[in-house]
Amino acid sequence: MIDSDQYIYIDTFFIQAFLWGKNDEKQLANETIRKIKNTVVNPNIHVKIPMIVIGEVINNLMRRFEIKEILNGNTLCELCKLLNDLGADLVPPCKRSIETARVLLDKDNQLKPVDAVILSQAVCDPNSTYLITSDKILLESNRIKEYLESDEIKENRRQKLKIAEKF
Repeated sequence: MIDSDQYIYIDTFFIQAFLWGKNDEKQLANETIRKIKNTVVNPNIHVKIPMIVIGEVINNLMRRFEIKEILNGNTLCELCKLLNDLGADLVPPCKRSIETARVLLDKDNQLKPVDAVILSQAVCDPNSTYLITSDKILLESNRIKEYLESDEIKENRRQKLKIAEKF
């Protein structure tokens, strides 16, 4: 039996923009999150968020706001509600994704290690269909695109991974 499930991976930007983004960022994030919520009503479509994304969100939250604001505010509650509304599965990296992250870092020296781990988790998931990100390197790097088109990657995937800013 063929697994018909599809997985949408979400990068840090969209969660942060949803929670505390500026006007244009927040609008894009809200629109994207709304579309994803409408899509996941299909029982074969799921959201996965790499655990490193949640770590980045919390780290940036603590750098951006005073601890009193965080504790007295509702940002963490909004984060939990968002994850629940999306039915998001928080996923740790597997050994293969860590190895793939290293290859990606070797392919493009502009790629940040955190972004390499996020991308590698989506790449190593044979059922992932989207990585929603605003990262220009992930969106535009020809070296990354070439690697994703390689036989080494294609043979382990059900379909091509779309890296996009819009869903």
